[in-house]
Amino acid sequence: MFDSEGFLRTGDIGYYDDEGFVYIVGRIKDMINYKGYKVSPVEIENILLKHPSIKDVAVVGKPDRRSGEVAVGFIVKEEGAKVTEDEICNYVSKFVSTQKRLHGGIHFIDVIPKNKGGKILRNELRQKLEQL
Repeated sequence: MFDSEGFLRTGDIGYYDDEGFVYIVGRIKDMINYKGYKVSPVEIENILLKHPSIKDVAVVGKPDRRSGEVAVGFIVKEEGAKVTEDEICNYVSKFVSTQKRLHGGIHFIDVIPKNKGGKILRNELRQKLEQL
């Protein structure tokens, strides 16, 4: 489990700061592979959560013939919010490169499936995509 540099391989993606604190920001298996670029769903989620009309969000990869995978957003709107898919996609586009945009679109749902610890159940969302 340790690599040649002594790092423990857990499958987590993270970084450490100048003071040596470690920050976990995602999982390798959750990365979206868009045209060879690795896209972190957590990065897109953090941007979306800053939108005033969004209560909760999850981003997953959807298989795509031309791109490998495209990012798809599952959005829970704030009560009474009247935001559209186009508005949200344009909002994200202001903050990210082309590779990190929601090319797979957006689905509005009532609740993001999570486990008891609050972790997003991305497999359930991927299954939901297959049914759509």
